[in-house]
Amino acid sequence: MKLFERIRIQPTKLLPWVLRGTYLLLLIAILYLSLRRSPSLQELPWLPDWLGAWADRHGELRTAVAYFACGLLCPWVGCRGGEADGFVRWLLSKIGLGWGLLIVLLLTEGVQFFLECRVASFADIALGALGIALGVALGTWIKGTEAFPSHTHNEI
Repeated sequence: MKLFERIRIQPTKLLPWVLRGTYLLLLIAILYLSLRRSPSLQELPWLPDWLGAWADRHGELRTAVAYFACGLLCPWVGCRGGEADGFVRWLLSKIGLGWGLLIVLLLTEGVQFFLECRVASFADIALGALGIALGVALGTWIKGTEAFPSHTHNEI
């Protein structure tokens, strides 16, 4: 009986790995979609039609949405073993991941400059950076309220 208790995966230990996997898949999708020859997403067979149509209608805004999703997951991606050793280290790991996303954004836009049928855009860079900043900020706030609750609730 103890053997099955040891192998059983607890949801609280599985969730960070699911979020890390989601982050990795989002990052791979961003790289693929940013570096393909055609900017049209409606022609992708694995993307739902409504999503491809929305993304093609909204051009640069789709960059902000994709990077916002990655930024939102940064607080869960950066912690090893569930939590970091302290709030400052925890916060710095999220900011570091945000800067990493910004580097990916700048590199993909730079490569688009050299691709046929693609255009590097300052609007893409600005909206992508805004998406990263808002995503990391919101994710850090959500994770921060969960990991470091304020002491005012515990006082009587």
